[in-house]
Amino acid sequence: MVMAAPDTRIEDLPSKAFILSVTILGVTEAIRSFALARELDFGKSNVISWQERLDSIATKLDKAVEPVMKMPLPFAYDGHIFKRDE
Repeated sequence: MVMAAPDTRIEDLPSKAFILSVTILGVTEAIRSFALARELDFGKSNVISWQERLDSIATKLDKAVEPVMKMPLPFAYDGHIFKRDE
């Protein structure tokens, strides 16, 4: 019998945490780009509050995945995401 199921091995957690982190940071940057395109008034208190929360995502994400990332990734990553040329 062949069955498709997620890889639930502990040693796979760093890869999953890495992929999730890259995805979250990408979504965060998309939100930031959208806000800049909308020309928000970055002097207003509610926008300042929103900006602070958005800026805190990366730090909180690092703290959340740190325990999982103690194991090495099974692939090399130098900090750059490769984009296709369109």
